[in-house]
Amino acid sequence: MMCHMRWSCLLFVAAATIPCLDAAGWIKVRSANFTLYTTHAENNARQTLETFERTRDFFQQVKAFAVTSQLPFTLVDFGTESEYRPFTVGPFVRAYFTGDEQGDYIVMSDVGREAKRVAVHEYVHSVVRHSGAAC
Repeated sequence: MMCHMRWSCLLFVAAATIPCLDAAGWIKVRSANFTLYTTHAENNARQTLETFERTRDFFQQVKAFAVTSQLPFTLVDFGTESEYRPFTVGPFVRAYFTGDEQGDYIVMSDVGREAKRVAVHEYVHSVVRHSGAAC
């Protein structure tokens, strides 16, 4: 529980800060099921959203878990390690999932070629959270 609270606090700070960072190159891009805040170029942002949408679609199709959440899903993608460092939960953590009663969140550093693996891994945390299954 302590770890979850720390992540939620870090994410709250990140979410509260991002709208103020327009001058620092942050953009907001949306898809059908995700909102992404990032310092990457828009074409990279759209590719990231596409990866997450495909991952979500896969879990919806296989119906391994009964996922009924209608919570908003926010992705925060820091373009560099130095941007991400104040919001990381550990020195070797490239991405993490957290959620609360207001939404689900994935915070990640520049994952580049690892985007597919990160998307699947972190999205599974959300699926498990909303399925009622125990980890």
